[in-house]
Order: sequence, then C-alpha cells, then structure tokens
Amino acid sequence: MASQIDELISIIEPRKDEFTPTEAKDMILRKGYSYDIANTVIEKVYGKDAFAKEAKIELKEAKDKGYQHHKISKRTFLIIGIVIIVAVLAILVFSFVFNPLTPAAKECGSDETCFFIEAATCAPVRVTTFSNGITTQREILGISNNECVLSVNVSGNKNINGDMVCSLNAEQLNHYVLHKSFILSDIKEMCSGALVTAMS
Repeated sequence: MASQIDELISIIEPRKDEFTPTEAKDMILRKGYSYDIANTVIEKVYGKDAFAKEAKIELKEAKDKGYQHHKISKRTFLIIGIVIIVAVLAILVFSFVFNPLTPAAKECGSDETCFFIEAATCAPVRVTTFSNGITTQREILGISNNECVLSVNVSGNKNINGDMVCSLNAEQLNHYVLHKSFILSDIKEMCSGALVTAMS
C-alpha cells in the first residue's frame, strides 16, 4: 500500500497545479484505488486541509461571480428605468402636443340655459337648437389670447347657412350671455367664416 501511495504521489506531485484536490482524487479513484489511498495521497500532496482550502476558493469565486452578476443586474435595471422614464415622457409630450389637455365640452343638448351658464365663464360647452327646420349648433371652445372663442354652425336655412368662429372680449361675452345674441355691429370684427358673409 505504501508503494502505491508513493507511486501516486510521484505522478501527481509534479502536476498538482494542473488539478484541484477534488480532480486529483477523482482521477485516483477512477484508476481503481480505494478512498483511503486517494485521501492519503491528496493529504500528502496538497496538505491536510486541501479540501477545506478548495471549498473556500470555490466559495470566494462563487461570491465574486454573484457580485459581478449583481453589478450587471443593477446596471441593467438602471438602463431599463431610464428607458421607461424617457418613453413615458415622450408619450406625455406627444399626447399634449397632438391632443392638448383641454377639458371636453359639456354637452347641454338643446338646453340654452345650461349653455349660457357655462358660457359666462367661457367654459367649454355645446348646445344644439332646432327651430322651424333650422339647426343651430353653438360651442364655446375656450380661452385663446384672453378672448373667449365661440364656434357657430347654422344649417337648414335657405338664406343663411355655414360656420363662423368668433373671438369675444370680456364686454362682448357679457353682452352675448345677457342678451343671448351678438352686438351686430361687432360681428365682422370678432367673427370669421362663411356664416359672417351670409349674414351681411
């Protein structure tokens, strides 16, 4: 047995840097030697605590790999976070540019009282009235350049049909709300569109 151990030591000793203790032990066992012989050879070549040292090295390598993986994960997470933030900002900018955040017009149906209550503050509102076959749709679009913008569409009238858009200052808006009509002399100044031409 001693001669077998010495023979194995002479084979493994010069090449011990090429194999870990576990690899060397497996090699000895594959050649048909007993566990006792394999353990004795490993102990003499690598030292008594060879397997403990190997286990510590493997543990350290595993931790290092885990740390590197963790670092990559943090970096990847950061990149994904930045991409998501940029995408959300792009969507918000796009939606604001192509669909400004203006409130939807309140629908008053044919209730003019409802319409003029909202119109008093230039809040977006819409009303559609029907009289003698004539349909009139009025809509407050909101404030632009400190003026209240009103859209009017008349249809079904033989003489007066079409659209017009009017920009009313505070005085004109007050008159419109109080009297339910425009100051006729101001129509050409404050309104534009086919309906203005048809009314003059």
